[in-house]
Amino acid sequence: MRILTLVAQEILKDGKEMPIVTFLVFQDKIISLKYNKTNENKNGIHHGEYLSFKDLPIGFLEKHKEDITLYVNVEPCIMCDGMIKLVGLNNVVFSCENERFGSSLLPNLVKNTNKIAMIPFIYRKEAIVTLRQFYLQENKNAPKTRRKEGRTLDFETFPNIKWSSYFTDFDDFYRTIFDTEYMDRVLAEKIYYNNLDLEPLDLKLIQPNSEPLIEGIINDINNFWEAWREPKRNKISIS
Repeated sequence: MRILTLVAQEILKDGKEMPIVTFLVFQDKIISLKYNKTNENKNGIHHGEYLSFKDLPIGFLEKHKEDITLYVNVEPCIMCDGMIKLVGLNNVVFSCENERFGSSLLPNLVKNTNKIAMIPFIYRKEAIVTLRQFYLQENKNAPKTRRKEGRTLDFETFPNIKWSSYFTDFDDFYRTIFDTEYMDRVLAEKIYYNNLDLEPLDLKLIQPNSEPLIEGIINDINNFWEAWREPKRNKISIS
């Protein structure tokens, strides 16, 4: 999620697309990196989730769907949620809720037999700040009454966390990573409210006009980003 957050910042620099980024991870490797291209492609369904699935070789998703995890910095919309359920993925990890179009706000409209574990709020505040940065960008063609001059970026206030909707999924997902004794302690003390909601160093990374504080991270992310740019992405084979 750290890498995903930094890639979203790269998208933000261009200013043309909503900085929503999607990774598909299989056997601890990122096999697809996509982001929203609704404006670039002039196609309303070209969300990162859709493009990630479309990016995979024919038959790969059907064969390995139970072992693929989708990571995205904003909760999937109802369209993408339906697609994820139809595809049959088991795990989705996201950073912040989509308060207008998020799938958690709507009823389960897609009948499916598999249960999707929705793991929320990993790098949550970083994702929210990234979206706020996007919406603070000035549209030079906007009427003067709609200009955003003088608005400041809010780093202090964030929506309340709705843990009750995700507690079971969060518990089950992390018990597969950590030992039971550790998770009992974490869940009992509710440590995750602090540890997994915010990485202070990374929040500083995405403040406007500031340089990263962690040595070497820019080179790492640039190398990662270039490796996945088109048309290089097409040269990577997935078996």
